[in-house]
Amino acid sequence: KENDYDYYRYIYLGEAVGLGTNVWNMSLFHKTDQIDANIITRLFFSADVGHQTSATAVGAYGTDKNNNVYLLDTYYYSPAGKRVKRAPSQFVEDIYKFIQEIKQRYEHAHVEQLTIDSAEGGLRNEFWLKHRLRWNPVAKKTKVVMVDYVHTLLAQGRFYYLNNDNNQIFVQQQQMYRWDEKTLHSDKPEVVKEDDHTSDELQYMVVDNARLLGLKR
Repeated sequence: KENDYDYYRYIYLGEAVGLGTNVWNMSLFHKTDQIDANIITRLFFSADVGHQTSATAVGAYGTDKNNNVYLLDTYYYSPAGKRVKRAPSQFVEDIYKFIQEIKQRYEHAHVEQLTIDSAEGGLRNEFWLKHRLRWNPVAKKTKVVMVDYVHTLLAQGRFYYLNNDNNQIFVQQQQMYRWDEKTLHSDKPEVVKEDDHTSDELQYMVVDNARLLGLKR
């Protein structure tokens, strides 16, 4: 009620409220210019993987003792406009390097979970073969339900992002994230499937770790 009154009205009062076609209330994404590495107790990684025509996004998240969630860093690669596309084996090495850098930066934190789109089997197999790292395929739900899990986290005032260069693509994509107007009044509303890669990996992380984040209903 204190953090997101519109969401409170929707959930607890049953009122029809909304932000037009916007999915998120951006005021609930709290920007911070600095994060003390010592407060981060757990690390989570989440990946939405594309290859020939779609971008690949990996978010590195951390939680503190109060179960606040921080977006620490983002790996993002888009094949748009590139004649030679990056191969799956290259993605594995790039993402593995990204993970290792985050682990070194937050050396006191434990890696709790690596989450990936359940449709992506190739990268999972390659990661296990090369580095013995196991990514967990997220149990996807409808888009409305997955978005609702993130809404709940945001409405509790527990989401922060580090204001660094890599995370700007995340912020931009959340700002652009929209419901498809043609589906808004259907039984299965869908989002506009453009520039939604960081939005997807955010949802994968929250849904896959809902119980750990205190969101399991």
